[in-house]
Amino acid sequence: MTVGEGAAIQASIEGANVNVRGQVNGNVTAKKRLTLGGSGHLNGDVKVARLTVEDGATLNGNVTMQSEKG
Repeated sequence: MTVGEGAAIQASIEGANVNVRGQVNGNVTAKKRLTLGGSGHLNGDVKVARLTVEDGATLNGNVTMQSEKG
């Protein structure tokens, strides 16, 4: 799942790999990896196996790391 630059979503997101470069207001569950791009803004709680946050990104919420699930 990809949230492109300039996009704004108000919903919970779940996927294997989630890439956020726009605005997300809601919880995110990434079974493998969450990448928060430099233009990305995420307001919500996150459950991930792996997390990448690029310079310039913002994350407001709690992060829970869990083992990777196929």
